[in-house]
Amino acid sequence: MPTFRIIINGEPTEETVTGTTYMDAYFLAVQAVPQAYKNDFKLEEEKSE
Repeated sequence: MPTFRIIINGEPTEETVTGTTYMDAYFLAVQAVPQAYKNDFKLEEEKSE
């Protein structure tokens, strides 16, 4: 499953979410992101080594 790093205001955070699709990961991230940033975050897929 892909892992996505949460990006808030263009800055990567230490938090990641894993989902079978981008949308699955997005809904998990909505629960993890502070309320003030719910509209200001994006996910960036981490490349596996």
